[in-house]
Amino acid sequence: MIISESSNWVIKDSAFRQALHDEFGATFNTKDIKGIRCDGMDISSLSGIEYFENLEWLSCSHNSLTTLDISQNLKLINLDCGENRLSELNVRNNRALRYLYCYNNDLNNLDISNNPELEVLECYDNAHLQIESIYGVMIRRNPYGTGIRVLDTTNNPKLKVLKCSSNEITSLNLSKNYQLLHLDCDDNRIEILDVSTTQLNHYIPKTIVYSDYPLQCKMASLKTLYLKKDWRLKGINDASPVCIASNTQILYK
Repeated sequence: MIISESSNWVIKDSAFRQALHDEFGATFNTKDIKGIRCDGMDISSLSGIEYFENLEWLSCSHNSLTTLDISQNLKLINLDCGENRLSELNVRNNRALRYLYCYNNDLNNLDISNNPELEVLECYDNAHLQIESIYGVMIRRNPYGTGIRVLDTTNNPKLKVLKCSSNEITSLNLSKNYQLLHLDCDDNRIEILDVSTTQLNHYIPKTIVYSDYPLQCKMASLKTLYLKKDWRLKGINDASPVCIASNTQILYK
């Protein structure tokens, strides 16, 4: 579709029209557009985004969006819609989606069960968001403090970093996460944690995660922690209060 300055019927929000004009000029073909950046422009609606059928990335954070329909943007890989007023976000049609940033909104729920390529999910600071379960997602920077009860990463053997602190997780099966280099599961309800099949004893490149501690599992509920024989983990073996509770027993396999 050709968009011009007279296409008010397609792009109804004047601030969004201006953002497109600034980036692509007075006239352009929506099929030619691979990415749109319109952060912080006081946009209330992205109506018309459905015509950008080849869109691969969309950054529309720090606006006033209350709805966002990306159901027709099937090639979308990267979406940043953080700092808006979204109460719902449907990404079920976006199977190519790899990066999703929807932090600081008003989301009540989030279904990512149909996003097999998802690698990064940031959905913190959504006061009403309760994610009951996340399955089959490679989480590098995962949603913390969102009430997760079940977290299944057994289908993600390439997972290197997992941060799932401040949730309500009662068990965590890491038996298939052979490449895991960093785990932060502080403030959950786990009683037994086995990390012996991971690579937590290996050096963590700062390009992957900026942390001096490969394992942080401080929680009052944790009774037993299983490490691999001969492991020495900074913060764990020296019983740093930052990483582990004093009542947790360390055993070796």
